[in-house]
Amino acid sequence: MADSPWYADPTSVDSGTGGSPANNNSGNNNSSSSNPHLQGKIKHISNLPAGKNRVEQVLELVHELDPRDYNRLVETLTFAEQDELTQRLLKIRKKKDKQKTAGKSSWYLSIPEDEERSTGSIILWWEGRRALYNLMVGSAGILSMLAILATSHSNPFTYAPYFLYPILFYAVAANVCYTGGWVTELISKRTWGEKAQYFGPIALGLGTAFSVIITLFPLLIVAMVFFLHLIGMG
Repeated sequence: MADSPWYADPTSVDSGTGGSPANNNSGNNNSSSSNPHLQGKIKHISNLPAGKNRVEQVLELVHELDPRDYNRLVETLTFAEQDELTQRLLKIRKKKDKQKTAGKSSWYLSIPEDEERSTGSIILWWEGRRALYNLMVGSAGILSMLAILATSHSNPFTYAPYFLYPILFYAVAANVCYTGGWVTELISKRTWGEKAQYFGPIALGLGTAFSVIITLFPLLIVAMVFFLHLIGMG
């Protein structure tokens, strides 16, 4: 739904001006829109009997209305319908704001709410994040390597070449495990259907955290040894 003045703040609708349709029909249909089809929809909704169905139809039409059309249409609703409409608009607004915030702050773990996670979209979702995963795990690996080399009693560059094969093996293993993430999600989706909708973000988040912690393990050991030495226990 497009944002507009009334939609940006649905609580600004004054329910006190509402009432039963019978008390508010004067001037209802003097729509500011020049679209005859839209005017016909507004008139149709205005003439419907009170009930939840009217609120649903207003919600379907709301993105096409300008503020004046919207306010005139709201005036045809009862107090209860106006309150229901306001609450529904607030929920929609909060959901949109939450999606925008999630998209900005945690793109890595966010999934499109309005898109079915098909096999192709699941694979693309995981593969689109592989580079960032490798960057995080790789950065952790560099820190651990620097910590090991810095604490070496001999020339650290003497042993540096011997780390090449273990590093390559670790990188390949990490990426094989990463691929296992989307394979596992596909199996989960086939097994549990929609119940597995958020399996991907949860698995990726936990998997990334585990990979980074494991990669930082040498650094943690070095830091612990240094701390024990500092307090005289090493």
